[in-house]
Amino acid sequence: MTSRSALEVLTQHHGPCSVLRLRGELDVSTDDDVRREIRAVLHSHNPQILVLDLSELAFTDSTGLATMVWAHKRMAERGHQLLLADPNSLILRLLHITGLDKELQLATEDITMRSPGAPTAAAPGTTPPAESGASQPAAPTTSPPVA
Repeated sequence: MTSRSALEVLTQHHGPCSVLRLRGELDVSTDDDVRREIRAVLHSHNPQILVLDLSELAFTDSTGLATMVWAHKRMAERGHQLLLADPNSLILRLLHITGLDKELQLATEDITMRSPGAPTAAAPGTTPPAESGASQPAAPTTSPPVA
């Protein structure tokens, strides 16, 4: 990463499930890009489940947390589900300190490799059950990095 924050968003679609893999830093300088990508996915695919894969998210601040809450509300308005997948210990700690781990659904296993439409997650504040049976993900599309 450069001195400015950078974020790359990789998008995959698995039937009724869309996965946005966030790579880099989600903060005040990159949150508009994430919201724009989420709006595009909701408009073009209207997924039943939207997964924000946080496994490669190195940093977030309160703006990034607000973006996650915003995405949760957009999905709930549609009667659909947002999952936060595989947050690192720093992100998990922020979610815990703010109480968002009780409001947002977390998945700590790699649900992005599951069969289409079959991700599982724990209810907010719990740990998801372990399952087996993975399938190959669709080829990702890449948004250019934000400098």
